[in-house]
Amino acid sequence: MKTSIVVITALMVAGFLFLIFANPLEDRVENLENYLAKQEALIDSLQKSNHAQINSLNISMNQQLDLIDSLAHINNEQNSTLQTMINSLKNVINEHNANAQRIVDSLAHVNNEQDSTFQTMSNSLENVMNEQDSTLQALIGSLAMNIGEDIMALGNLITQQQYYADSLNLNMGGYIDSLFALQQSMIAELLESGINALFTDTEVFSGAMPSSWTDLDLSSVVGQKQSLVMLRYKYNFSDSTYSYVAVRTNDSNFDSGSNTSINSILLNSKDNPSSFMLLQTDSGGMIEQRETSTNNANVTASVVFYLNQ
Repeated sequence: MKTSIVVITALMVAGFLFLIFANPLEDRVENLENYLAKQEALIDSLQKSNHAQINSLNISMNQQLDLIDSLAHINNEQNSTLQTMINSLKNVINEHNANAQRIVDSLAHVNNEQDSTFQTMSNSLENVMNEQDSTLQALIGSLAMNIGEDIMALGNLITQQQYYADSLNLNMGGYIDSLFALQQSMIAELLESGINALFTDTEVFSGAMPSSWTDLDLSSVVGQKQSLVMLRYKYNFSDSTYSYVAVRTNDSNFDSGSNTSINSILLNSKDNPSSFMLLQTDSGGMIEQRETSTNNANVTASVVFYLNQ
């Protein structure tokens, strides 16, 4: 706009000077009037153009103002929606925190109850252990007072085994007599010296019985010393098969020969699921065992009583 005015002004000045110096006065006056008329027409045209441009600018400004108002309205609506979402999120967070606090309080209550229950169980277990200790002490005292009677009972048992072996008419008389004499001698020696006697129930073997003589270490129970041991063998199958189990002192040359002898028992699931045997270990607490039948039976052996010095 400013550039157009400068150009028009320059043209007017140039034309005016031309009219002054190039024509006579009358012509210059006429030309000047014509020139002024043209200038007025040009000014009118420029004013009209300026009015049109101003109107266009006003329309554009009004449109921009309308757009700004629309954007402001949209922004207000978005702010309202955002505030609603923020309030909703705050409510959800508050509810979540309240639920979390309730869970924490519930867990704390459960933990307190568990602590109380555990303490009650601990106290009960301690009472039971104290009672068991008292019972065990009483049993030990009773064993110490009645050890002589127990040894006599063992002697009677050995006598009964001797009678049973004789009644079976086995061709083992010499070995059985020797074993009986050895056991009697051992009992006599035990009576004359300090002895250790203990009723226990300690598992020393579980699995398939070997078919040949195999060492069985009892030293973890009786110690590495010569002991008189009572073993209980239990049959672990529920079928109708059976097993003949034999035992002997480690490194002895005794062989049962038949399936029934002083140190051989029959086990089955119906009539005789468990049975006892009495024998002597070697000086290291070792014995030997085998199955004289061929059923590869699964059995469990436990030491239930032993005597040693």
